[in-house]
Amino acid sequence: MIFLFSKLMLRGTYKAEAESAETSNTKGLQNYRERHDRLIMILKRYEILKDYTRRKAHGIH
Repeated sequence: MIFLFSKLMLRGTYKAEAESAETSNTKGLQNYRERHDRLIMILKRYEILKDYTRRKAHGIH
């Protein structure tokens, strides 16, 4: 009886650890996506600015 109880307790602990690892992983993935999106926006702005200055330099408006 005690053996069965301890086995169930261990299983519960492993499940809780797996769930917490999953949530932290999801959170990490979300942070990665946000950083990635921010980087893409910065690169797009840079491309637009680069294009604008190139056009200005060549007199194309």
